[in-house]
Amino acid sequence: MKVIMILIVLAIAVVVGLYYVGGVSTLDPAQQATEFYNSLQTGMSWEQVVAMKAPKKFFLPNPDAMGGRTQPQEYNEQVIREAIQNDTVPGGFMFDYMFTGDHAWTLNFDSQGRLTGTEPILTTKQLFEGKAFQQ
Repeated sequence: MKVIMILIVLAIAVVVGLYYVGGVSTLDPAQQATEFYNSLQTGMSWEQVVAMKAPKKFFLPNPDAMGGRTQPQEYNEQVIREAIQNDTVPGGFMFDYMFTGDHAWTLNFDSQGRLTGTEPILTTKQLFEGKAFQQ
């Protein structure tokens, strides 16, 4: 029985140590989101935005599709770069960034890869809080 208790205490000590020493205790997605959003400036290149934080997916505008955009595509720097160079994204493209239930944005880029603006994303948390129908 003593051995089990010692192992449990040891396991707790390891988890607490990893939490503080491993840098997890300073992880604050809301703060990261605010810093990221405040660093954005209209006219920034997509490369500058990606240097701050790479997106997981990107989208192309499609007025005929539900939501006004294509299905998400896996982010691939080479694909974006070639699309801009070959002028195959005349309507631009979009990156979605979701940090928390309160911190989520779509970043809109023009055909040259310059940031044109941001739009908040309605998250599931906001939907359940009734914010989807507020003006």
